Amino acid sequence: MPFGLKSAPATMAKAMSMVLNSHKGIRAFAYLDDVIVHSPDLKRHIEEIRLLFQAMRKFHLRISPQKCAYLRKEVTYLGHHISDKGVLPDESKVAVLKRMPVPRNVKEVKSFVAFASYYRKFVKNFAQIAVPLTRLTKKDVPFRWTSQEQLAFETLKNSLSNPPLLKYPDFSQDFNLATDASAYAVGAILSQGPIGQDLPIAFASKTLSSAQSRWSVIERETFGIIFAVKHFFPYIFGRHVKIYTDHRPLTWLFNHKDQNSKLFRWSLELSKFDYEIIYRKGVNNPADHLSRVKMGSHDKKEAEFANVDSLHVLQTAGSHSQAIADGSFRNPTSPNSFDDFRLAQQSSVIMNSRVQEVNKHPKEVMRSCNIE
Repeated sequence: MPFGLKSAPATMAKAMSMVLNSHKGIRAFAYLDDVIVHSPDLKRHIEEIRLLFQAMRKFHLRISPQKCAYLRKEVTYLGHHISDKGVLPDESKVAVLKRMPVPRNVKEVKSFVAFASYYRKFVKNFAQIAVPLTRLTKKDVPFRWTSQEQLAFETLKNSLSNPPLLKYPDFSQDFNLATDASAYAVGAILSQGPIGQDLPIAFASKTLSSAQSRWSVIERETFGIIFAVKHFFPYIFGRHVKIYTDHRPLTWLFNHKDQNSKLFRWSLELSKFDYEIIYRKGVNNPADHLSRVKMGSHDKKEAEFANVDSLHVLQTAGSHSQAIADGSFRNPTSPNSFDDFRLAQQSSVIMNSRVQEVNKHPKEVMRSCNIE
């Protein structure tokens, strides 16, 4: 594949996926030609590196020794510093951001906002802080740099100078999912640990459309849960999750027989998850604030399937795939083994990128995964 073609990145990504999936047992993922291997212990790590070399040799690929690093306990990957403690932004990238001068035109504002947005998961209320800057990028808005824009500019730079540490998901423990809804937005926080001492793994929020904002309170609160479980699907699918809400009727709503069509469809959507809904007062619900923050609007596709932190998604997918491979993937609430088997098959289709094996699954499993 020659350099410069528009299809080159997609072709390279597909090729690397084939290479990494050619040998069972390699816990690795790749961004184009940047491959990282992660293992639970040294013995397993050495074995997986050996398998990776075998896969490379099979497809006649070469590796530059000068560009390789082995047996590292912490690495910088895709602009993030990854260690056994958690994830932080790459210090060198943050240093570049801190040195950026005050924007002089719209183009420079867009450049700064785009750069900072890559690390928005480390900045609480990023969208709210960046409102004066994003307003300047809109069509027919004259460029005027005032004290509001300067404050937003400095606040984002200072926030990224002292970012919080994001926790890794532990798939041996239950997940906590705090959700809330307001008149114009829904918010959710995924965390683990005892409530009150739980540490955040990721968070998300979404602005409601004009039609959604006219829904009843219980519909908006329910939609907040639907948005959250779809957004954090790679984390919670097939695992127990405690959903915390400050809207008490949701604790019994899904067991009520008299539901309107919208709530009934959503209850069916939730039926594929192993969850329990727990009431928690709004003053103690951390997601309450996220729903009050007015975020940028999304298109229809993004509204239904929002992006999740790519580093965590890759780690989650690897965990599911390994559990499926060794037969330990089970649904704790499944009434029979057939449901366990079907759940594992669906997860295999979703998480496993081995194209040549997709057609081996039953047709009903393929349809449930929207694959024909």
